[in-house]
Amino acid sequence: MRSLQGHQAAVNRVAFSPNSKIVASASKDATVKLWCVDGKLLNTLLQGYNDAVSDVSFSADGQLLASASVDRTVKLWRLDGKLIATLQGHSGWINDVSFSPDGKLIASASDDSTIKLWNIRGQLLGSFSVKTQSLCVIFTTNSKNLIAVGNNSAVYQWSLDLNHLVAQGCN
Repeated sequence: MRSLQGHQAAVNRVAFSPNSKIVASASKDATVKLWCVDGKLLNTLLQGYNDAVSDVSFSADGQLLASASVDRTVKLWRLDGKLIATLQGHSGWINDVSFSPDGKLIASASDDSTIKLWNIRGQLLGSFSVKTQSLCVIFTTNSKNLIAVGNNSAVYQWSLDLNHLVAQGCN
């Protein structure tokens, strides 16, 4: 057993990189830390969080990391710590963030009872309302469907027509 020490408050979530060599940890101390699986700290991502970080997710190619926060933002990072974009638009804290398997989309799920769909440049493509909070969201393996669950025992599914989004200038 190995213990990765370094956060100053509770850790909310962890995620492995696609190659399983890096672990990202999201903490109530308003940081994301990147670790080698051998326990060595690689980087601490600090820029701009105003509250706890609730979730982290790697892109399928392992080159990007998305982090969601109680401060109602999603941040996109390169693994060297460079902040690429801050995604804003939720009115409640963000519970979950997920990359599509094809790497083209990011979904964020918030306690404001919405799921927001973004491209990897940080542009908002759409928003879906649901009748629940404490949402979790995931894409199907072909990136054509989005599924969410919340605290009301329902499962929500949306078919994503990426050609329609591209035709609207949202590629």
